[in-house]
Amino acid sequence: MQQIVSASGNDLLKRRSDQVVELIRMEQEQVVNNLNREVLSLEGKYMSILDLSVRTRDSLTIVDGEFDERKFCSEIQRIKVELRNKRIEHDLAKGTLQELFGEAEEETK
Repeated sequence: MQQIVSASGNDLLKRRSDQVVELIRMEQEQVVNNLNREVLSLEGKYMSILDLSVRTRDSLTIVDGEFDERKFCSEIQRIKVELRNKRIEHDLAKGTLQELFGEAEEETK
């Protein structure tokens, strides 16, 4: 407690600035992680849509029953556009992290 009370102005400012910097780093890393999670989720949706497995070895009926080609193509297009945009967001967020915190972040990629 004595150290806290007797800290000079510069020491106190340094501790506060270090804390702010660490909080900013943690928040930007969280942004990167959240966007990565969204990219992985969209990749999973894309793979699931492409799974046109048949119900059994004896049948050519698709798992979901009625197959709507228009809906299938539309959904693929929607997911691919969303995935591309999310990857761009993710790359921008990683770039921001690198820009703000430099070389130290290279190890976490």
